[in-house]
Amino acid sequence: MSEYNWKKEKSCVRCESSAPVSEPDFQTRPVAKGRRKRIPLFLFLACLLAGALFWGFQAGKQKEKNPPPAIQPLPVDSAKALAEAAEKYRHAIALVGLSAPEKNFFLPIGTAWAINKTQFVTNGHVVEGSKKSLMTLNKKCQTELLAEMFKEAGVKTEKEYIQKFGATKYAGEKKRIADAAKKMCSAFTIELRINGENLKSLPATHVQIHPEYIRTNFKCDLGIIHVAKEHDTFFNIAPEKTLHDLKSGEPVGSLGFPMENIPANNVNIQNPIASMQTGIIVAVSDFALKDSGSKNNFFIRHNVPCSGGASGSPLFNRKGMVVGVLNAITTIPGTRVPSGSLINYGVRIDVLSGIGPKTSVKEYLTIK
Repeated sequence: MSEYNWKKEKSCVRCESSAPVSEPDFQTRPVAKGRRKRIPLFLFLACLLAGALFWGFQAGKQKEKNPPPAIQPLPVDSAKALAEAAEKYRHAIALVGLSAPEKNFFLPIGTAWAINKTQFVTNGHVVEGSKKSLMTLNKKCQTELLAEMFKEAGVKTEKEYIQKFGATKYAGEKKRIADAAKKMCSAFTIELRINGENLKSLPATHVQIHPEYIRTNFKCDLGIIHVAKEHDTFFNIAPEKTLHDLKSGEPVGSLGFPMENIPANNVNIQNPIASMQTGIIVAVSDFALKDSGSKNNFFIRHNVPCSGGASGSPLFNRKGMVVGVLNAITTIPGTRVPSGSLINYGVRIDVLSGIGPKTSVKEYLTIK
């Protein structure tokens, strides 16, 4: 009974401290109504989100089907790129000359460029030119010595000398003069003077010429000059694909020492400064001017300005990679004046792979 009363009392207390029974029903209705108002809002937001996700998914699928165009690189300024390459590799260029250091003599012949620390590439006819120049000096020396002998003997010609002193004496004197000229020429060597570096020279030790080089045409006109000291600036060779893809209109540059028919030979032999020229490839073909396919089109025609002395200059692309070696110009028949066609010539650099054996400079320049 007491328990019952306690429960009853307790329930009364609860009733006293609470609102009437009917009031809770009244107050809970607005809560339920507010929830009912929020349900459509939640549904609307859910639909909006689902719609956004759906359209985003559809847009992604459409983007996969039609991807946006790739960002195109800005066009390369060819002139600027070639100039930067020329500046970067300027110390890889050298003036080739016939030299007698003890006599302070240097005769400039052409251009060469470093392909590695101890080898410089040039034309076969530049290497050959050093020997021909020495032979010319040898003949000049003999002529001058004979003239002095005739003067001392009081005669003017070989015939007069023989009549006065006899053929035997003349033959002996002539041999003496020839030996003296050879001895003088034995002091000569091939020397490379580095572009833009005052009096920095590299003596040559060995030379190589392509075995298929023939002076009467443009074929395989390449050579290598080996030097005694290591050199730290050299060009990179263009990869095979780049060489095979050479085509008309491609910009190229050269860096060398054009001298022919230019005041003061356009060069200071003590501190040579190379001249840069630019142009485009006009055509690529084989040496017979035919299209023999990309692998065999070793002959490069271009309009890079050049003249005697620039022979051996590198032809490089906008990346500074060498694609060929300048070796000839078109001239008016019977003269060395450039033709109005402005078409000049070069040999593709991969022809160098067939270069001939090494010969010491001393042996190569020996006059037999």
